[in-house]
Amino acid sequence: MFAPMANLPAKQEARRELTDLPFWWERSSAPELPFSLPISVRLNVAADALRIHAIRESTFAEVDDVDATLVFEKPDILSVEVFLMPDVPDDAESPWIENDLSLVVVRHRDPCGVEAYFESLFSSRKAYWPKALAKLLRERAAIEAKVTEENQTSRKLRLTRETLGSS
Repeated sequence: MFAPMANLPAKQEARRELTDLPFWWERSSAPELPFSLPISVRLNVAADALRIHAIRESTFAEVDDVDATLVFEKPDILSVEVFLMPDVPDDAESPWIENDLSLVVVRHRDPCGVEAYFESLFSSRKAYWPKALAKLLRERAAIEAKVTEENQTSRKLRLTRETLGSS
C-alpha cells in the first residue's frame, strides 16, 4: 500500500549528479551535420556549453557507425523551449508515439552568419529528461528554458498555430 501524499518527505538535495541525459536528436535546420538524423544522443550541460554525444551502432551496411560529440557554446545558444507531454508507456509502438513525445527545441546561432539561427529538435519518451535538462541549463549555464506542459489537445492547437503562422 502506498503512503498518503501528505506523509511524503519534501524534495531533498540531490544525491546523484545528472549527466548523459538520454534523448533522440530528431532534426535540425542546420544544413550540415557530421551524421544523419534521427540519432540517439546524450546531452551534458556545462557552465560554458551544451555537449551532444551522438552514438549509433549500425546494423545496416548503408548507415555508418557514429560516436561523435558536438558542442553548442553558451554564447551561441539563443533560446531553449521545452514542451512536456505525459510519459509514453515503455511498451508503446513507435508510430503511435510520434506526436506524444516531450520535446526540446534549441535555437543556436549559425556560425557562418547566413541565417539568424538554426533549430535543433530533441525528443524523449519521458518528461523527466527534458525537466532535468531545463534544471541543469538553469543551474549550470544560467540559461532559462521556457517550459510548457502540453497534452494532445494543446499540442495540436500549438502545431496548428505554428503552421498557420509560418505560411
